[in-house]
Amino acid sequence: LYIRSKHKVDVAWHHIWCEQDYLDLTNELKEISVPGLFIHGEVDPLVPAKAAIETQRLAPHSELLIVHGMGHMIFNRSLEDIIADAVTAHLKFIR
Repeated sequence: LYIRSKHKVDVAWHHIWCEQDYLDLTNELKEISVPGLFIHGEVDPLVPAKAAIETQRLAPHSELLIVHGMGHMIFNRSLEDIIADAVTAHLKFIR
């Protein structure tokens, strides 16, 4: 999983520990009053895209970008560019 990454293998353990301490923030999502942008990988093996869709549905004034070919982490420059463009467009929109 981390062969193509500059991240240490310990990163995976942080994900596992977060899963163990899972906190349901469903109600808090409904209270968000600022425009948000959720970015999610289409082929994320840890968190399915349907979870991102549900998260965005619960947060009013939010958008969701599901990035084709992206997993749980960003491994290549073209994905970074797609995400940077989406964040830039979102920030221009909320100004």
